[in-house]
Amino acid sequence: MSNVIELSAFASLGGTPCDGWHWLQRRSDGAMRLGFYNRLGGWRISDAIGQTSLMGRAAVARDYRLVAALPLPLSPADIDGDGA
Repeated sequence: MSNVIELSAFASLGGTPCDGWHWLQRRSDGAMRLGFYNRLGGWRISDAIGQTSLMGRAAVARDYRLVAALPLPLSPADIDGDGA
């Protein structure tokens, strides 16, 4: 995939992903997992049944590839054109 980002290279440059939900691809078997990133709390990675576990940035960079960030949902104000 051309939009896959290697988190280890990204982190070594001092970059961090934006806060929010991201699709991650596990390196060992290619399984796709949802992960939530927060600069203060690190990563929460979902498993096959939807439970999440807290993981450090180094562990996520070692075990996963960042595939895509999920956009935040629109609020009713955004849909009506009244959003900020």
